[in-house]
Amino acid sequence: MKKATSVVDERTRKRLAFAGMVASNVTVLPDSVIDEFSLNENREQIPDRLLFAFTRKEVPMEQPTIPVSNPPAPRFHITVLRETPKPCAERSADEQVEDMRMMYGMLGLEFTTSGLIIPKRRAGFDRLVIVGAKLSNNLAFEACEASFPSWRYVNNLNTEVPVKRNERHPAKNGLYAVWFRDRIEADEELKNFSADMIVKRGLKTITLLERELYELVYYMETGKHLDIANWTICSGSRDSGGGVPGADRYGDWFEVRCHSPGYRNPSLRSREAVSL
Repeated sequence: MKKATSVVDERTRKRLAFAGMVASNVTVLPDSVIDEFSLNENREQIPDRLLFAFTRKEVPMEQPTIPVSNPPAPRFHITVLRETPKPCAERSADEQVEDMRMMYGMLGLEFTTSGLIIPKRRAGFDRLVIVGAKLSNNLAFEACEASFPSWRYVNNLNTEVPVKRNERHPAKNGLYAVWFRDRIEADEELKNFSADMIVKRGLKTITLLERELYELVYYMETGKHLDIANWTICSGSRDSGGGVPGADRYGDWFEVRCHSPGYRNPSLRSREAVSL
């Protein structure tokens, strides 16, 4: 008689590994970890980085290994400027438009100001981001990936975060401009606000595509990255499962992940937007 063999696929292995973590950390595992796992489990997208939940001042663990994708060698990438520009508060809208033109040029992307209407600048909102008419979530992420180590929770951000589930998107708005506060960390004013709470307050906030572009232009200007200590939840976007995409700097990586729209945490913050 043949001896029975057991085959455990990758998804099952991850689920068992997570169950082991729950069992061994039952007194310290935060509810947010369970929520995050359940959201991905229901959508059959068990992320390779379940261990992220044990970091960020929850349970100290060794930083997990992030999977590395191997895209074709990029033709274009961001080159950090030799001289850091003046703070955005000291730059005019026209100066920042030219900075964005430079960034698009580095990436080999089309840039035009024909038909561009810039919203009125509000006090404290000094960072201008121009979203080109032909841009997409994937294209912007691939520009990040070509310029610095980057990770995303799904391979296709275009289908996972579809056009219709964004407050603004060039596929429906065309070329547009938006103002944000010029800060490394997401808005202190929105600290501990869930995406659902932000919607109830009727605030305009950053989309995933805008957050990717903000990362790129900031990197070009400084050689540094945004959201070192916190996450930006891109509450101006929703993914196909109802989750909220977000972005941060994790170790040496720029990462795009997903959060539950009802979850709030002092480290999760959005960025208010001034747009037309």
